[in-house]
Amino acid sequence: MQYEQLTETNRTEYDTFIAAHPSGSFLQSWQWGEWQKQSGHEPVRIIIRANDQIVAATQVLKTRIPRMSKYYLYIPYGPLFTNEAAASFLIGQLKTNFPNALFLRIEPKQELPLIGKPTVHIQPGKTAVLNLNQSVDELLTSMHQKTRYNIKVAQKHGIVVQAEPVITPRHGLHLTEAVDLLVTTATRQNYRSHGRAYYEKLIDFFSITLNSTSNCTISVYKALLGTELLAVALMVDFGTTRTYLFGGSADSHRNAMAPYAMHWQAMQDAKSQGQAYYDLWGTETASGQTAGFVRFKLGWGGEDIAYPSPKDIIYKPLWYNLYAILRKVNRKL
Repeated sequence: MQYEQLTETNRTEYDTFIAAHPSGSFLQSWQWGEWQKQSGHEPVRIIIRANDQIVAATQVLKTRIPRMSKYYLYIPYGPLFTNEAAASFLIGQLKTNFPNALFLRIEPKQELPLIGKPTVHIQPGKTAVLNLNQSVDELLTSMHQKTRYNIKVAQKHGIVVQAEPVITPRHGLHLTEAVDLLVTTATRQNYRSHGRAYYEKLIDFFSITLNSTSNCTISVYKALLGTELLAVALMVDFGTTRTYLFGGSADSHRNAMAPYAMHWQAMQDAKSQGQAYYDLWGTETASGQTAGFVRFKLGWGGEDIAYPSPKDIIYKPLWYNLYAILRKVNRKL
């Protein structure tokens, strides 16, 4: 087997493998790696070949550790592989090719025997995924009865859903209000989220870097009652999957059930565009409680999926222990 660290010339070949893989995720796409550079992470794309065929691939993020001038390796929803021997070879090569890394954090979607220290999920450990390769009637039948009812309520209230591909920085109908809604929803519902600057940079980045070689794109969905914005969602499309990444809703006119109309339209749009899956992106909370947004997601009737436990493969034990101490201190602060 052959280890290869890729350059821009390999972008299409790499993305094609990731997008076609059953466990492929936008987090492993080339474009999302470019976005991670904005947060100070360095993406490294790697493939393993055997008999001129790709048998494993991953995007590794070199993640700097504050106050330590050190880094560790992080693989979100990877590596992707066709057999365990190729995955084991790739993981072994990482230690050889990144001798200064303190440890490797793997958060896989595929089952993989790993000897490492269990750690917490950074990405969702559980989610619900709808199979869009069904008729509209079949999708509706698989939903919870109350979800179907709320879709009809939204339609009776005259909720209008607008979908806007991110193509122009800081422009678009209600785009400023959409970002406002993402931020205020997190505050109102008391959950941890990104700040306004993050969302604005994300939208700007994907509009500026949109090109023919990228098959990872973002759309902004908005649900309105008249001219009032009641719900918003940021959708990521990659491969055959549309992912509901971020969302928010207004505290007013809640009886209009705007989020239901918005998601139902987003699902139908994804289906008409040839996408096969709709990932609701996370159906658990840190406390383990079934929060309101979790009940909302589960009502759509998707398949419940639980991913394998993440692991830290420790390269430098003393430095890793110091990192763990600093991490606890930072969380308390």
